[in-house]
Amino acid sequence: MSSKKNLIPEFLTNLDSAKKKNQRSYYFHGWDSDKCISALLKYSEADIKSIVSSSYWNRYPTWSSSTAKVYGPAIMQILRAASKSYPRLLSYVATHGSGIWLCYAIDYSSGKDRLKAAKRGIKSSDSRVRLRSARVIPTSALKKHLGDKNDSVRRIVTSRLGIENCYKHLLDSKDSWTRLQAVRAAPLEEFDYDGIIAKALENNGYISWRDKSMITSIVSRMDKKDLLYALDIVRDNDELTDIVNKRLSSSWG
Repeated sequence: MSSKKNLIPEFLTNLDSAKKKNQRSYYFHGWDSDKCISALLKYSEADIKSIVSSSYWNRYPTWSSSTAKVYGPAIMQILRAASKSYPRLLSYVATHGSGIWLCYAIDYSSGKDRLKAAKRGIKSSDSRVRLRSARVIPTSALKKHLGDKNDSVRRIVTSRLGIENCYKHLLDSKDSWTRLQAVRAAPLEEFDYDGIIAKALENNGYISWRDKSMITSIVSRMDKKDLLYALDIVRDNDELTDIVNKRLSSSWG
């Protein structure tokens, strides 16, 4: 059995032999699938766990031609081969893998193994793993991840839950797109829309298209008796002023 501290360098050296000769590409077709899987299967079960569970693999690139971390496509070949011919290995990586190993374990697994990998992966420090996991775990477990620090993960969570089911948690989101969706879904009586309008208009007359969309969503739903107040607030923006004026001048507004 190899020394634990030397497992990954040794494993990567073994993988070098799986690179196809006279093949410049470091993408997956530049690697021999059988040799890739053999480079891992030569280790004991305990050693495989040590290799695939290392934090070294967090944020390890899936592909690179300009760094020393060029083995992402080879790891993909291993998990791809495992999904066809070595199901117990795939399940083992789904249970113990980290980073790029867990990414591909989720991609190539199915059924209970995929769910098991995703339930682990949603807690990963690697946002790629959390993103894949957010697409898989049950919706009943998703709400706690609405505050994920990664925009893409938050959007997947929001999309799967449905904005109408989670807008209350997102009205103060730092992500402007998420905040816009929350404002559009929220009944006006449930949030401080005056404050949102005032904040959106505080940059010396400049207003982003998302903030403009957010204010439009608000003024188009305000009680008509409150529109004169809204007109005073948006008076420096021609488009918003036009929206309010049209509402005020029509019995249908």
